[in-house]
Amino acid sequence: MVSIRTVIISHSSVNVLEIVKQVKNPWRWEWLEKQVEGIYLRAIIRKLNKCVACYCIVCSEELAYGSRGFVAFTDHIKSSKHKSFLQTQKEHFALRERSDKKENGETPYGLPPAYAAFGPVAQEGFPQSLTSLGDRTVDLVTMLLRFLVEKSLPFAVAPDLLELVKEMSKDRRALNCITMHQNAALYKTRFGISKTAKDALFKDLQKEFFS
Repeated sequence: MVSIRTVIISHSSVNVLEIVKQVKNPWRWEWLEKQVEGIYLRAIIRKLNKCVACYCIVCSEELAYGSRGFVAFTDHIKSSKHKSFLQTQKEHFALRERSDKKENGETPYGLPPAYAAFGPVAQEGFPQSLTSLGDRTVDLVTMLLRFLVEKSLPFAVAPDLLELVKEMSKDRRALNCITMHQNAALYKTRFGISKTAKDALFKDLQKEFFS
């Protein structure tokens, strides 16, 4: 089965006028530069390589805009179905930060031919493809197992290691302040955290006295 994304087109990939000729309300790339409820269409709508049809990347659904043109997109974005998918996206998906610039300076839906003569232009960042909660969970499990293998640790410690990671992640601010080298780990294990803390405090007091 052909993926819906394999038939997404851009300005440079195909002459859209050949697709939409004889259509009462032909496709206009300018539609993607308009906003509906604060959202640019270029962020969620893609043109398909077929007549009067587009694709909503939020709903993963093909849209037939027909002769209604831009109005069809407005109605779709305002629909309860689209808003429901959008809310689900906010709750269960992560948007990985990235710049959608390409080497040729093309936008996600293509550089308009009228501007092609001016060469590559810097484009603003667009959201990365959505990564589901399930995929992110699998990534973390893979990371954990890879760590065990690389460090030659027994798989029996996996549950305890996972619980440790979860517990430490509850205080991200303190976690980001932790540094641990092999010698420091050996020293703290031998003499205890208490002595290490006292030594650190003693050094601080030598630099800054009580007023």
